[in-house]
Amino acid sequence: MLENIMNFINEDNYDRSIMWTEHRNKICKLISCSLKSEYDISEDDADTDINNERKIIVFGAGRCEDLDFNYLYDNFSEIHLVDIDEKTLISSIEKLPSSIKNKIKVLEGFDFSGLDKFNYYEKLEELIEEGKLKKIIKYIRKTAQQINAYDNIGRIKHKYNIAMSTAVYTQLCYIPSLFIIMPKVSDFTKSEINIIKKELVYLTNIVVKKYNDLLISSVIDGGSVIAISDILELSNNMSNNMPYRNEVISKNQSIRNLAVERLLKEGYGLVGGEEGIKDISSKLIEQTVESEEWIWNFSSNRKFLTRGIIGKI
Repeated sequence: MLENIMNFINEDNYDRSIMWTEHRNKICKLISCSLKSEYDISEDDADTDINNERKIIVFGAGRCEDLDFNYLYDNFSEIHLVDIDEKTLISSIEKLPSSIKNKIKVLEGFDFSGLDKFNYYEKLEELIEEGKLKKIIKYIRKTAQQINAYDNIGRIKHKYNIAMSTAVYTQLCYIPSLFIIMPKVSDFTKSEINIIKKELVYLTNIVVKKYNDLLISSVIDGGSVIAISDILELSNNMSNNMPYRNEVISKNQSIRNLAVERLLKEGYGLVGGEEGIKDISSKLIEQTVESEEWIWNFSSNRKFLTRGIIGKI
C-alpha cells in the first residue's frame, strides 16, 4: 500500500531537472565535503583513483532528479539506490546512459521503517473505516512499541563509505498515514483528527530514529552519513499565513536562524524533518559534523527550507 501512495505522490509529468539545479549542487557539495574529510585530500584531488573504490547508498532516490549522476559516476565505484516507490525509481534509471547504469544497483523490497512488516497501513485503513478513535489510538501506540523493538539492521550492515538520505524523514509514516485518513476525515470531529495527528507525530518520530539507526549501520567504520531534509514548506498557498516569511528567506543567516527557530517552536515544521536532523546529529562524531541550509525550489509554487548535515560514525 505504501508504495502505491508514494507512486501517487511522485506521479506527475513536471520536469524538475532545471529548477533543481541549485538543489543538486548543494547535495554534491555535501558529498564533496564527506569525500574530502574521508581522506583529508584537497578538492583538486577529488577525481583521483582512490575515489573509484568507494560505495555510496542513497535512500529516497525516487525520480533521481536531485542526484547528479555524472558526479556520482566520477566519484564512486558502486551506486546503490533505494526508494519506497521502486516503480518510479527503476523507470528513472532506465533513462540514464549505459555507462552510468553499469555502476547502479537498485535494492528492491527494502523496508525503511519496519511498518510494512507489521502491515501498518492496511490495518490503519481498516480502523479508519471502522471509525473507533480509541482503537486507532491504541493501534498507533502498539505500532510504536513494535517499531522500537524491531531490528531493521542487517541486510546492508557496514557496506558503504557513504550513506545518504534525501528528503526521506518527512515521507516516513505521517504523510502516508494522512493519505489514508483524509478520505474519511468527515467521519471524525476536528478534535478527534487532532488527537490522531498527535499520535502519528509520536509514531513518526520513533520511525525516524529507527531509520537513522539503519543509515548509520550501513556505513563502514570511519564512513560518513549525509542527511538532507525539508524542514519548512514555503508554498505560495501557505506562506501568506506564515509569520516571519521574509526573515526565513533572508540571506542574513542570523535573521533566518532566529525566524526558523520560532516557526519550529510554533509548530510550522514538517513532521519528521527537524526531528530526523537532530537525531542523526546526536549519533555522529560531534567534531566531524557540518551542515548546510538552503531554499529548495521544488516547483513553480512550492519551496522548502532544507537542511543538510554530514558527519562520521
